Amino acid sequence: MPENPTEAVQWWKQAAEQGVAEAQNNLGSMYAEGIGVPKDPTKAVKWYKRAAEQGYAGAQYILGYLLSIRGQGISQDPVEAIMWYKRVAEQGLTEAQFRLGLLYDKGTDVLPTDATSCFPIEASPRAEGPPTSVPQDPKEAATWYKRAAEQGSCRGAKRPWSTL
Repeated sequence: MPENPTEAVQWWKQAAEQGVAEAQNNLGSMYAEGIGVPKDPTKAVKWYKRAAEQGYAGAQYILGYLLSIRGQGISQDPVEAIMWYKRVAEQGLTEAQFRLGLLYDKGTDVLPTDATSCFPIEASPRAEGPPTSVPQDPKEAATWYKRAAEQGSCRGAKRPWSTL
């Protein structure tokens, strides 16, 4: 792969247009970060979605994340976020399992953006707008927190799931 980001975009785009999921995901990242192309969240989402629809776990997680927050090139949709998170959580991604726990735990439509901390995180306050379409479900939250904890997630382990 070329070291020149603009040239790399050309290669990724060629492969992405041929249906290569990894290339679609990488092209989405290039647009999301503005590497080798102008930053364009809408194009980023387009390429992430194509990769996610082919089962590419990284893109499924990113779509779940983008759909669960505001202002990232895609309309907020916690129900669709859950769908993508579940697809990747079933593949064993602990961060998706943890974030499913958060969505069900708080019944919120806005999630914290700190994806690296192992310290307890509380969900962000709800933003203005229509009420969330994800109801609070402590039992479902506990299920996902437990699954994340069983796979070594320090954040999943710090959540209340012993009531199962």
